[in-house]
Amino acid sequence: MRRTRSSLVTTALAVLMAFAALGVIVSVVASVYGRRTVADATAAVRLRAMQQTRSNLRLLESELQTYRLLPVMLGEYTDVRAALASGTVDPALNAKLALLAARTGAPVIYALDTQGMTIAASNADRPDSFLGHDYRYRDYFTKAMASGATEFFALGSVSGRPGLYLSRRIDRAGQPLGVVVVKVEFDRIAQAWIQDHMATFVVDADGVILISSDPRLEFHTTRALSPARRRTLAQTRQFGTLPLLRAPLTLADDRSRLGDGTPAVTVSLPVPIAGWHLVHMEPLDAALRSAAVRTRSATTIAALATIAAMLGAWWL
Repeated sequence: MRRTRSSLVTTALAVLMAFAALGVIVSVVASVYGRRTVADATAAVRLRAMQQTRSNLRLLESELQTYRLLPVMLGEYTDVRAALASGTVDPALNAKLALLAARTGAPVIYALDTQGMTIAASNADRPDSFLGHDYRYRDYFTKAMASGATEFFALGSVSGRPGLYLSRRIDRAGQPLGVVVVKVEFDRIAQAWIQDHMATFVVDADGVILISSDPRLEFHTTRALSPARRRTLAQTRQFGTLPLLRAPLTLADDRSRLGDGTPAVTVSLPVPIAGWHLVHMEPLDAALRSAAVRTRSATTIAALATIAAMLGAWWL
């Protein structure tokens, strides 16, 4: 009887130890393999996101390079120089600028005298013509007059459409004649960036989203703007009266989230414009679900293998 009881106790202890060992093994497999699987899945998404970001950046750089040549070329036009020197509107020049804009895809090309008044424009014959408009308050005019050339992103004061203004001062005998301006819009680029459940956008030095594959994100901020900075932006009228609200995004190395709360990998690369960065966010949820499935499978296999080993040892 005592031997039977002793045998039962021994058996019970062996079973308990077997279950304890099984629990430890399963826990270790789930923890170690799970972390490794998640890390591998995240790395794969990050690699894909980096490749996509570089591709998107090449597209943007190509667009910028195309239009950057125009202000330089316009500076060599004798009729542009003549119009700026005389300060009078030349219908033939307006027609030439309209043709150049149509051929290059530039939304508008125009020339400003030294006081910031438009004396020639490619849209001269349209209702939203820039002719006669005063742009002396615009940074793309004041900075070009001061330094020779600048690039400035803003909402159009007449059209209300956002774009990058490429401006260049025209000189004669060391004296400024005025400024030529080429506006670039990025609708085509933003359309090319669109992919399901991903976000691609350009932010400036203030964290304001300027161009986005999701138009709802444009002119929102990725970080808080100080009251002083908001006052400065209001004075320059760069973004008109837009409130510049915070974007529904979380940007962090390991804790990024898209607008719907989906975890994501974020890659950021500098754009060849001072302070600009191209940001690409790729969702992690599918990769994490796949990693979880693989971890459960590995844990189940480890548990079954452990049980089989224990049974084999028991019968031996």
